[in-house]
Amino acid sequence: MISIAHQWQRLTQFLARSPGAGASLSKEYRTWRQQFIRDRLQLAIWIALGFLVIIAGLNLGMLLPAMERRGEVDEFLNSDRFWLLLWALLITPALGLMVTWLMLRYVLPIQRVKVAFLGYSIALVWVPQIYFTLRGEAFLDFGVWLIFFTLQALLIPVKWTWHLLSQGLALGLLMASAAIFNLRVFDIPEGMGWLA
Repeated sequence: MISIAHQWQRLTQFLARSPGAGASLSKEYRTWRQQFIRDRLQLAIWIALGFLVIIAGLNLGMLLPAMERRGEVDEFLNSDRFWLLLWALLITPALGLMVTWLMLRYVLPIQRVKVAFLGYSIALVWVPQIYFTLRGEAFLDFGVWLIFFTLQALLIPVKWTWHLLSQGLALGLLMASAAIFNLRVFDIPEGMGWLA
């Protein structure tokens, strides 16, 4: 029986192979690729910040008038739930993206772009998930995941193993928090979730 560690090692060796049946990548290409990823990641961060603002505006634009018709606006705006949503879904991810951008721009050497690439995912997907896990919910927002992972893949297509790692870790965090803590997936009715 082959162990999981052996299978993992084989998978990582397969993923680490460069294209061209063992041909090594030139130093110029590696330098260009790192600079390309760095530039595109900076662009992805700024686009993601814009999307966060747009998504927040759209959500408030739809939610507040509906609540105003029912007379619930003041209660919601003064509730802990509103401030949690504001911090978890807008402020903290935006701050995380800004820290990632600053690290990418001023702190990290060009060889450490992978750290910023993962920081992008951590800021946008992990931070809200951790907030909701601490509140006893497993948070799943397919719309945000679709937008940001697609943006990441379209702007930075040269390192698909990083995409696999980034998305796999995010999905693993969601599933682990839902399974280990027996959490209900946020906004999915009872009986319709994968843990039902």
